[in-house]
Amino acid sequence: MTVIKGLNDVGKSSLAKSIYGTLGAEAAEIHPDWKGASVISALEFTVDGDSYVMLKEGKTFTLIESERVRGCYTSVTEGLAPALYEVLGAKLRLKNRAEKVVVPPPAYLFIPFYVDQDAGWSSPWTSFARLEQFARWREDVVNFHVGVTGAEYFDALDLQATATAARVEPAKQLDGLRSLQKRAKDTVAEDIDVEIDPEVFSEEIERVVGMLQQLVEVREEERARLSGLTQRRLQLEAQREILDRVRRELHADYMFAVKHEGEDLECPTCGQLHENSFGERFALAQDESRTDDVLVEVMNAQAIVSGEIAISRQRLKDATEDEQRFNELLTRRRGQVTFARLLERAGQKRFSSQLDDQVADLVQEIATLDYRIKQAAERLKNARSTERKKEILETYARLLTDFAGKLSVMFQEDFLKSLMLKIQETGSDRPRAILAYVYAILHLIWDAEDAVRCPIVLDSPKQQDQDDINHLNLLHFIRDERPIGSQLILFLVDDAEVDFGCEPLVLDTKYSLLSTEEYEQASEVIRGFQAIREMSAH
Repeated sequence: MTVIKGLNDVGKSSLAKSIYGTLGAEAAEIHPDWKGASVISALEFTVDGDSYVMLKEGKTFTLIESERVRGCYTSVTEGLAPALYEVLGAKLRLKNRAEKVVVPPPAYLFIPFYVDQDAGWSSPWTSFARLEQFARWREDVVNFHVGVTGAEYFDALDLQATATAARVEPAKQLDGLRSLQKRAKDTVAEDIDVEIDPEVFSEEIERVVGMLQQLVEVREEERARLSGLTQRRLQLEAQREILDRVRRELHADYMFAVKHEGEDLECPTCGQLHENSFGERFALAQDESRTDDVLVEVMNAQAIVSGEIAISRQRLKDATEDEQRFNELLTRRRGQVTFARLLERAGQKRFSSQLDDQVADLVQEIATLDYRIKQAAERLKNARSTERKKEILETYARLLTDFAGKLSVMFQEDFLKSLMLKIQETGSDRPRAILAYVYAILHLIWDAEDAVRCPIVLDSPKQQDQDDINHLNLLHFIRDERPIGSQLILFLVDDAEVDFGCEPLVLDTKYSLLSTEEYEQASEVIRGFQAIREMSAH
């Protein structure tokens, strides 16, 4: 725990804003004088024992790992964010306003861990600037941090977005080819429609009749083929349902066996006791794995059959339309065909055939992408665990109620049912209500599996003229209720003589965060990092 204290205008907030600001998360409000000072900052940090440095010079960020430049970035969104997310192992993804799934800027990753003096004590989730660049981001970000949606959810979201984006261009091409296909077929029909004695070219007329008969045969063949494919798809869907059910039952058996490791298990059917050994559990795991393999084979077969059905339907539709057009033509002007027109039409027919092949390929490609999108949607649905969310909400309600009591504030029962708390408290109660909510969320993060946990930075929590009793309770709460194993950096004007277990760092010079001596020391450190960057550039 680190406590930094000092009177007003000594640079506490500027220092607080610079911690995550150096990592590309700009605070909601920054003083113009600080912006105009062209500050260069460097942040040394560790991730799972590995040491890093982030050097920020204006709008340029340099990430250094083990005294080697890992990357130099001038774009927070396109360069810095993906690099930081990779270092931190963060899977968070958001849909931008163009409905494209992207790695969001670092602010969305660090937002639970920072409460800004100028914005954060008025409303939660507002401590960083430009957060509204993503619409409806709060729920996705909160669910990610507290563990409602894990890595599997964001992997599926990424797959869905990739397949959806890949579908756009083939769909456009298909629309264009179908329009061209229609014009080509209309031209063929018009070319046959000329006034010539039918007795002279009776053979060619009969050939047209023969083509019509072929179309009828194609139509019947495609209908039979479509019927068979549809039956095959129904069989595969039934197989998939059976495999899904078997996989769930095997997984439930395995988890039950793990939970009761070392105990003999009674068969619910015959009552016989079975040894719950490692070998038995391993066999269950192998059965579940083999079931997964078969399920993947069935799903791949479904994708192939779905594509073939799409092609067959298109061919049936084309054959039916051609049959209708020829019927109308022959019924209306059976004897008005020239051999020259038939020769010309042969070339047009070859062109139409090429178009048909291209359309069939695109239909297959789009059908495959549609199936991937459907698979991703199912994965998204499965990744939203209702049971997990229920457990998290129960823990959240208990924490929030407990913390509210310790900070002398109250929340209506309805507010305890949603992680997106709307603060109704006013006056001096509002900052304490926000602190109770922030700490409840932080505890959920520390309880979540595979969560990204960062240092907690609280800037000047004594807001809205807290009285001495509430101020003292607030400081004790911050010290005693922070998540176990968390790092806390606390900025204060007055520590009310509370023992935080560390010697506070005191800032005592107005309008000067660093003294002359400290400036020289800091400059030497910064120059060392700049030298590493320059060596990398050359």
